Amino acid sequence: MSPREEKEQEEAEKGKVHLPKFVLPQPFDGTMKDTKSFISSLILYIYGRKAEFPSNESKIMFALTYIQGGKAQYWKNEATNLIAAGQKPLKYFKDFIAQMEAQFGDPSPKATAIRKLKTLQQGSSSVDEYILQFKAKASQTDLGDTTLIEYLKARLNPMLFKSIYQLLVIPETLKKWYEWAQKLDWQYRQEQTESKLLGHAHMMHKPHKATGGGHKRAQA
Repeated sequence: MSPREEKEQEEAEKGKVHLPKFVLPQPFDGTMKDTKSFISSLILYIYGRKAEFPSNESKIMFALTYIQGGKAQYWKNEATNLIAAGQKPLKYFKDFIAQMEAQFGDPSPKATAIRKLKTLQQGSSSVDEYILQFKAKASQTDLGDTTLIEYLKARLNPMLFKSIYQLLVIPETLKKWYEWAQKLDWQYRQEQTESKLLGHAHMMHKPHKATGGGHKRAQA
């Protein structure tokens, strides 16, 4: 390639719109527990690469492509047949999403979220992971702070729960419970890490015991 051609190629590359990389949705077969994640992945991909989906029809057709198998296949077939006949079963993409949620989503999302909150446990995971999961479920309910605090502290790691109750002032809001749980959990994990490092350093500087009277002279 000549220098001129290389320069032209560079200029062409500069003029291109480089879209961010988004993961394609996983095929959806109508399983209820996968509905929300499938819809989320559709929205992220389509709106993240908006230039590729200029119309509602293009968005709906793209979404239908990833509906495969299971009970969702019958729903897809019906929609596809209507489109092939020149009809528009769903005019807007938002209506398509709403119908998917109604057809395949959880009919009682609040009750399901509350049930999951009651069984969610921190265990040995970091409190950051636990709180992220807790917030995700709590946002799907209409429970107040008082009830959510009871759910949160009942499933905290017992040592962390005890540490919070040893504070001079016990947190009174859900936000403060999050903040103190994260702060104390971080302190505990930092202390564990530094203890190991200090322990290793101690062993490195520990005097070695004598091993005997030196090397014996080799026999002739």
